[in-house]
Amino acid sequence: NSFNPKGHITREQMAVMTDKFYATLDGKNPGKDLVFQDEGKIAAWAKPSVHKMASTGFIKGYKGKFNPKEKTSRE
Repeated sequence: NSFNPKGHITREQMAVMTDKFYATLDGKNPGKDLVFQDEGKIAAWAKPSVHKMASTGFIKGYKGKFNPKEKTSRE
């Protein structure tokens, strides 16, 4: 019940939020399936969004890893 634009979220939460926004634009997935070295650390509920947003270029990894539990800001 609060708006906290400077609050932190995880990278996998960011991927899901970005994916939902992208879907409202009728975005198409270019189909390039990226696999990160730390795939096992990405939550099952976030994996489809992480892959989709990485393939569109909206989200990038770090040296082959996604680092799904790292914090990022909402802004």
